[in-house]
Amino acid sequence: MDNISVVAGTRSMAYLQENIFNNPVGATYYRAISDQIEQSIENALWIPATADKAGMYQPSITTTSPKWACYYPDAMAQLASITGGVADPQRSMALYREFNHHYPNWDTMTIPKETFPQALIAHAASIVGDIQRVDTYLAYAQDRFAAHQYPWNVGESGSAIRAANIRLRQMISTPQ
Repeated sequence: MDNISVVAGTRSMAYLQENIFNNPVGATYYRAISDQIEQSIENALWIPATADKAGMYQPSITTTSPKWACYYPDAMAQLASITGGVADPQRSMALYREFNHHYPNWDTMTIPKETFPQALIAHAASIVGDIQRVDTYLAYAQDRFAAHQYPWNVGESGSAIRAANIRLRQMISTPQ
């Protein structure tokens, strides 16, 4: 998941270089770094699907056989590939479907042995267009963490804001 964060960071830096600092050379430099890291993730960490197993990203180079049953980091790493823009739309949908198969009640924060709200899941859901689960999660999170008490944290807030922003854009572009 850290590798995907680096991809997102270098993409952001490329955007800043081009649009804020008016530095096309810097933008090209950071885009090239981002592309190289993304290709390395694909080459080193993607395990293609087989007849009896869905494809998965390895959470790290040292974890050679990730399992959907391992919620963190294995299953969560799959969603990070969606939120970080590393997985293409088709792969994103396949990963998200498989995650939901293993964790069908994530939107009400009922994942066994998980104490953190994991708003990253709602962010991934918003990207693939799972409107109902995003709405359920955001309402549940607002009710449960209105005072922003632990374990809610700035990372959860950032992911929830991203999910809500995508959801808002969906609502605006598709009038009811």
